[in-house]
Amino acid sequence: MLFGLAETAAMGAAVSGIVDLMGETFIVARNGRIEYLARAKGTAGPFRATSEFGADTVERLRADIAGRVAVELEVPVQIADSSGKPVAAAAFTAVIRPRRT
Repeated sequence: MLFGLAETAAMGAAVSGIVDLMGETFIVARNGRIEYLARAKGTAGPFRATSEFGADTVERLRADIAGRVAVELEVPVQIADSSGKPVAAAAFTAVIRPRRT
């Protein structure tokens, strides 16, 4: 469950700064990994997954898309329980490339 939550957060972060360019791109998760930091008991939920990267990364990504350059972007994710305690850390590689015509 936490792996799927992390993947959703990672891919959401990967597209968050390029929504207006989605029609020009193909995006897929190439791989992912997760490290469990603490026991995530059912009573510890709901769980929150967060992922973000800086404006410079978004600018570079947008420029690569405009230049029709394929990109592999590692997207980190942190997962916390309802108290805010970190229970997992993950990273996914988002492959973003121009759509084939």
